[in-house]
Amino acid sequence: MAAGRGARRSPRDPRGGEHRRRRERLRHPRDRPGRARRRHQGRQSDRAHLPRGEHLRHDVGGPARHPRREPQLLRRPLGVVNVAAVGNESQDLATMTTDVLSPDDGAPEPRSVDSSCLKAPAGLPDVISVAAADQDETSGAVVRAGFSNYGAGKITVTAPGVVWSAVTRQDDGSIYALFPGTSMASPHVAGLAARMLAADPTLTPDEVTRRIRATADGVADEGPDRVGAGLMDADIGASVPAVGVYSRVALTGQPFRVTGSGHPPRSTVELRIGSSMVPVQTDAQGRFATVFPLPADAPAGPSTLIAGEARAPLVIRTSPATPTILAPRAGTTVAATTTTISGTGVPGSRVRVDVRDGELTPFLRFVTVRDDGTWTVNAPLTQGTYEVVARTIVGGDTSATTAPVRFSVHTKSAIGYSVELSPQPGAAHDTLILLDLANAGAAGGRAVVDIDLTAFADAEIPVPTVGEVERTARGLRWTLTLDSAEKAQLQIPATSGDEPAFPVIAVR
Repeated sequence: MAAGRGARRSPRDPRGGEHRRRRERLRHPRDRPGRARRRHQGRQSDRAHLPRGEHLRHDVGGPARHPRREPQLLRRPLGVVNVAAVGNESQDLATMTTDVLSPDDGAPEPRSVDSSCLKAPAGLPDVISVAAADQDETSGAVVRAGFSNYGAGKITVTAPGVVWSAVTRQDDGSIYALFPGTSMASPHVAGLAARMLAADPTLTPDEVTRRIRATADGVADEGPDRVGAGLMDADIGASVPAVGVYSRVALTGQPFRVTGSGHPPRSTVELRIGSSMVPVQTDAQGRFATVFPLPADAPAGPSTLIAGEARAPLVIRTSPATPTILAPRAGTTVAATTTTISGTGVPGSRVRVDVRDGELTPFLRFVTVRDDGTWTVNAPLTQGTYEVVARTIVGGDTSATTAPVRFSVHTKSAIGYSVELSPQPGAAHDTLILLDLANAGAAGGRAVVDIDLTAFADAEIPVPTVGEVERTARGLRWTLTLDSAEKAQLQIPATSGDEPAFPVIAVR
């Protein structure tokens, strides 16, 4: 008996051949000639406005047959749970106004977008969108990974996004490497969804999504616009204590990141390396995330981190020397369009220089230390207040980070003024108004100075050394241009009358 489009039913697939073909396309997208489908976000963007100029709509009667949308369309009839990475551009997907990464089938071109422009597949309806979590380098706390995209209403849940992954054997014999990305996070959630369905195959995709949301744990200082429902909780209920290290290499004199699970809830676990011990408190599920400050005199070589009954092998190496930052000095203001950052370090080593503006890093460079032990880098910074830090890199090892140096930058003209009244006894005008201007900015600037002299009985029009002076209804107007660091003075003879007077100055 025919079943739609002439496909025959079979005991193996009672819903017909077309359904079976759809299922096979979903399971084996790479087997279809001429079509490749990425399952996770990578460096390129998957925008749901292909072809150019056409937005993908979800309220139309007929479904859009785009290869990235087809798995989502098959989701409900097949009970498929779709999980996707949100991307690694550190972009607010809810407020983005410019897209610079798409289209994927040609040269990327900047274009204006709004919230109706979805980032596929994570931005499509009924898809579990996964952001990435990391461990804070200083405290060890779980935080949103700095590279992860975010946005109000755009994130379902967050999962570990910096993982040790199997790789081709390296020169040093290693078969694992540290990989960051939301594509590292989304498989955690896909695995959790598979585990839920294995335990209860009757769960619908919506029920799986709700359970993943409901069981997620909050991430300190991060709202739902950043991490969605929070950090996914596999809820495996492991009774065996475990401990893990962020990196298999620990450097002397530096803290390294540690996590643990399966320990007694709300208890104290002693972390030990040799004679060094750090206590840590577990949460209600018997987990912890912290840092272990490795002593500077810890012996180099193979070692073991002990956490109660759990063990984790690691290798201790001597940390590279921390560089110094000589300029700019803390608390100073740089009046320039390019800020020179300099310091000292180990000759021949590389120094990583990070300039921070709150959560942003507008400038990051690697510079090689000269033979005389000095290094210099020029940062084209806009006007504002910044912090700069540096660290030495030798091979694959990184030194401790310098203390942040806070400084300000003035790149625009910054013209200020001061006024002084000098009495002139016996003169035709009894007061001399001394108006001083100075440009403290990094660039030349034009100033229009309005001088309100209505409180004075009389005032002459002076001849300025810079610019021009003209009379106005309320006094004088001085128009001039000052280069960076240039100063100018205007001397105005005036008569104050019976009452002491003071001019009102407005600089534009």
